[in-house]
Amino acid sequence: MAHNIREIMTSDVKTVGLKEDIRTVAALMRDSDVGVIPVVEGDRCVGLVTDRDIVVRGIAENKHKQSFTVEDVLSKRIISVKPDTSIKEAAKLMADEQIRRLPVLENDKLVGIVSMADLALDEHSKDEAELAVSGVSQPTSR
Repeated sequence: MAHNIREIMTSDVKTVGLKEDIRTVAALMRDSDVGVIPVVEGDRCVGLVTDRDIVVRGIAENKHKQSFTVEDVLSKRIISVKPDTSIKEAAKLMADEQIRRLPVLENDKLVGIVSMADLALDEHSKDEAELAVSGVSQPTSR
């Protein structure tokens, strides 16, 4: 039975830098079949770029720019967990913060990412997945 994030996280995570062209990032998302890419400087995670960031902060707000970079659109607020965080604690954090994915950091270094899908696919984490989904699905007051 999986007890902590290390046991279910994805450790082979694609990353990009701040100066990467957003079209390259979008292609990487498409090719990797993911909706989020961690942004790193060296091995330190400095933010995340999501498909929604590209649309809302990129295309909608920069419609007169021909191109833009990750730095123009990334989400700088990083809500993360450590590899030894319990699955239950991670699911509660996802629900409370209404987020679908958590970078996994060890000493500020990106070592993985965990998503609600990871929780749902682990046969022992079904209750935690339901908790995360129910929290994320609530209307936000932000």
